[in-house]
Amino acid sequence: MKDYLEVAVQVQRIEILARTLVNDLYSEEDREMTQIWLAELATSAANEVKSKINEAKRPTEGH
Repeated sequence: MKDYLEVAVQVQRIEILARTLVNDLYSEEDREMTQIWLAELATSAANEVKSKINEAKRPTEGH
């Protein structure tokens, strides 16, 4: 299970990558790579959230 610090770092990375997409200092190739990384990070975060939701929905043993 990821701890709070790991999740915070992941969100910071997503934020930085998103800012890179709108910055004129980067080439089109850099922007394309940023989009790929952003999609990978966002998918990973979304899967983690879905996993936690599914865990919370499961009945606990003995109940």
